[in-house]
Amino acid sequence: LVSGRPKSVAIVTANTFLYGFANVLHGIEAAARQEGMSSLLTVIDSLAPESVSRAVETVASQAVAGVVVLDFDILARSFFPHLPSYLPTVVVGESGFLEDIQRVPKVISDEYGSIYKAAKHLIDLGHKTIFVIGQPNSAGDEIRSSAVLDALSGAALPAYPVIRAESWLPAETYRITKKILQQYGDR
Repeated sequence: LVSGRPKSVAIVTANTFLYGFANVLHGIEAAARQEGMSSLLTVIDSLAPESVSRAVETVASQAVAGVVVLDFDILARSFFPHLPSYLPTVVVGESGFLEDIQRVPKVISDEYGSIYKAAKHLIDLGHKTIFVIGQPNSAGDEIRSSAVLDALSGAALPAYPVIRAESWLPAETYRITKKILQQYGDR
């Protein structure tokens, strides 16, 4: 570039399909565009060393102003240690995953607090029943489910068992919702 200043930002993620990832990607891309920058998207699709190396090489070979790593899962975390230290980097992720990363700024989502507030809002509106469809990749109650269950407990409302999804696909949520309505009716 004539000015010598990079005009793009690299975004590294393990997923572009799921709702949360897609919304974060959209926000980063829109903010970059607003600043007159383009976005380079790199997807890590496996933990295989060649996949991680390919992602690092893609990012490091571009003249980018910086790198945003979406650290919501183990795939993105596998990328971070291999990233050249000369690239300005920020990590976006969940609080439970980012404590070990020391050398870069972080944007941490408060999943517990935001889900708790959403459940509390439903309770304050008069809802007496909230069912929880849990993430498919968690053994036991994950932080989102715990937040809803805590809000129900705090309001002395009944908590039904968390139903664990088998996948992230919308059809799975539809299947579970039908099962809940058949089993519990309109409560």
